[in-house]
Amino acid sequence: MRADVVPLMALAQDEFVAIHDIDLHGIDDKPTLLARIGEALQFPAGWGGNWDALADALNDLSWLGESTPRLLVWRGMDQLHARAPELESTLCDILEEASARWAADGVAMWSLLSLAHIPDEDQDEDDASSG
Repeated sequence: MRADVVPLMALAQDEFVAIHDIDLHGIDDKPTLLARIGEALQFPAGWGGNWDALADALNDLSWLGESTPRLLVWRGMDQLHARAPELESTLCDILEEASARWAADGVAMWSLLSLAHIPDEDQDEDDASSG
C-alpha cells in the first residue's frame, strides 16, 4: 500500500469509518474483476457476478453490519485503466451511483482510487502541442 494512503486510512479508522481494501492488480477481464470485488467485500455466495449484481450488492452491503460510513480503497485502479479501460469506466460509473445512493440515505461511502500512473489528459495535449 502506498505510504501516502496510510495516514488517510488511520484517520478514517479513528473516525469510525469502515475501511475495505480492494486489490485490482493484475486484473484484465470482467469475471476476475467481479470475483475480486466480491471476495474483498465478502459478497454473499451466489451474488450474481455481473454488473447489475455488483450495483445491487454495493447498494446493500447489509452483510457487513450496520450502515456506517465506508471507505473503499481501490488499489491498482491505474493498472485496470491501462489493461481494461472499459472495465475501469463501468466500475467507476457503478461506484458513483452507489455512493450517491448511500448519500441519499445519509450514509457516506467513499472510493479512494489508485490513479498514480494514469496520465493527465491535459498534460498529454500539452506534450503533443509542444513537441
